[in-house]
Amino acid sequence: MLPMPPLHLIFPVVFITITCMICGCGRSERYDNIALSDPALKEFGNLLQVNRAGLGIPPLPAKADVSVERSNGSAYDAMLHIYARHQQRTIAFQRVDGAMKWIGEQVVVDGPRQHTTVDGTFAEQIALTYETSRVSHYRLNHLNISYDGPDENLHMRTDLTAADVKPLLDQWLARP
Repeated sequence: MLPMPPLHLIFPVVFITITCMICGCGRSERYDNIALSDPALKEFGNLLQVNRAGLGIPPLPAKADVSVERSNGSAYDAMLHIYARHQQRTIAFQRVDGAMKWIGEQVVVDGPRQHTTVDGTFAEQIALTYETSRVSHYRLNHLNISYDGPDENLHMRTDLTAADVKPLLDQWLARP
């Protein structure tokens, strides 16, 4: 039998282990091709109650790859990263009265065309961001929309509305 290590070596390891367990460090949650209504995501059920159509945000995909990011001491307590065909989403939650409450969402939808910048060649994209609490630098309680791509009618516009981009989003999300 091996001798027990001295206590002054055990306490730091125990302290770090407990701290990581409390903070969620090293805890990774990943779900492949899961329905967003699946019981594994029950804690985030509030995401299904958001009126995305009323906010100008495309509906959630039926199934997606999902990862959960936990945070302590930042603007949010958890963020879902959702990856589905032609779109990526980040959905922020804050713990309120013990439950996770939706506080913001960003949807990035890839278009069919490519464009080249000094950084490389990328798919055109429309990004829609809506926040009710400060998560990043976007205007609160307002649909923030940006376009990046070769369409000169949309590029560099700062006044895009949901009506401006909805036909494109519908077309892009319907692609196989």
